[in-house]
Amino acid sequence: MDKSYNDTVKDITRVKLQNGIRDYILSYRKPKDVRIFCFPGAQKDGEVALELAYYDALGIPRENITGVELDREKYDRLCAAGLGIELIHAKDLEVLKTARSKGRKWTVFNLDYTSYFSPERHYALELIASDGLLDNRGIIATNFMARRENEDAQDLLQCNSAMVKGGVSLQELLTNYEPALTRVAQLNQSFDLREDREQVLRSILTGTFTLGRANLGREFYDCFGGFDESSAHFLDVVSRVGDERDKACISIKFTRNREENVMRHRMFRINEDISRWEALINAGLDFPLASAFLIAHQKPYLVESLESYGYVSNSGTPMLFDIFYLDNHARIVQRLESSFLVRKHETAIYVLPEVNRKESRDRLRAEVKEQGLNLFEKKTKVHELGKQQKRIFLGSSASEKIYLEVVQGGPLPLEGTSGQSMPLAGKKRDLQEDEKQVIRELRAGGATIEDIAMLFNGEVERRKISSVAAWVKINRDRGVQHV
Repeated sequence: MDKSYNDTVKDITRVKLQNGIRDYILSYRKPKDVRIFCFPGAQKDGEVALELAYYDALGIPRENITGVELDREKYDRLCAAGLGIELIHAKDLEVLKTARSKGRKWTVFNLDYTSYFSPERHYALELIASDGLLDNRGIIATNFMARRENEDAQDLLQCNSAMVKGGVSLQELLTNYEPALTRVAQLNQSFDLREDREQVLRSILTGTFTLGRANLGREFYDCFGGFDESSAHFLDVVSRVGDERDKACISIKFTRNREENVMRHRMFRINEDISRWEALINAGLDFPLASAFLIAHQKPYLVESLESYGYVSNSGTPMLFDIFYLDNHARIVQRLESSFLVRKHETAIYVLPEVNRKESRDRLRAEVKEQGLNLFEKKTKVHELGKQQKRIFLGSSASEKIYLEVVQGGPLPLEGTSGQSMPLAGKKRDLQEDEKQVIRELRAGGATIEDIAMLFNGEVERRKISSVAAWVKINRDRGVQHV
């Protein structure tokens, strides 16, 4: 059987993203100014770029959409369809690695990978955050397989589990370094892939966005005494006492250069976090000013909100679909950045150097502290947001087979039974396209397969169903729970 992406549960995720774009992006930006990066897909003839219809409904011009496809056969199929979008035959990493040098940015990234989270997938997100490839206010949607990770992917999740599970904080590392590292190792050993996967994954993603330029930006590290010296010291330590995994991380080939491999290493980042705070304190900045300085030079994308969903694909694979609503607060960050002057040769940081009057300087200094602290606190709360977010299960793509049978007069399997079914009235027939669209909307609104079966078999008066909202209200009256 050929794999197909034309099913109701996949459609629900498309509707969720469509709604997110409408509410979060189009409330402040016109459709003609929205740019989308996606993997349009062309699994087989008749199933080409299925997601485009959802962007069309929002009024987003086709020429604003960048579609990336590596598979030659699928790429040719997309080209032959005459879609009117920008099509690129390449790996996503090759497009993202050169995007900043070409002045490219997008408002929405729909990263429907459909494979497991891996170091390469992580690097793609680091490129977006570090190179500023997302607009000031934008959306990143990710879709990952929730099983079958290879050893490198499992290592990536495990190495991040200690911070995510709340066992060790940065403050603890700053004040009690050696015991904290010991506890990191112990917590990593307790990592359970099945139990911890989705929480760790989501926290890695939110953490990547909030790191901003610190993911891969040498210029960020050069603010604190120079990257070359820090990198040389770190590489020396790895060569002497690093394990095989550490050495492998330094020599991976999919990044732009070896410097990025160093910046991506978890222990380099921990050491640099400690060194940065020490450098700022030694430069005479108190905590609020140090926070403002870090935000200004890190340029993070802060997670304003997020949605987390799970579903089972038509191949029986569990999937994790997340939508991140991001904002880099560019105006505030630009103002904070202009408030500091760094003189490396003096190892000094000056605050508001161009303001001469003491009264004005004190007032502006207080504003810098307040704005910096507000964004820094918001940045630190992102971790908790990722931990606490509940994942909503949307159903199984196998449901498509069920509802097609049900609404065409077939039997409906009863949940939790074996071999039993609920016969429903009706003659078998082909669904009309408007009926399929009704089913998609009802499923996106929370209707169950049983609800839809009742609707199509006359147990709910069809004239009452004027909208998804009305459908949900009717079923709430019946005590049916919706997502």
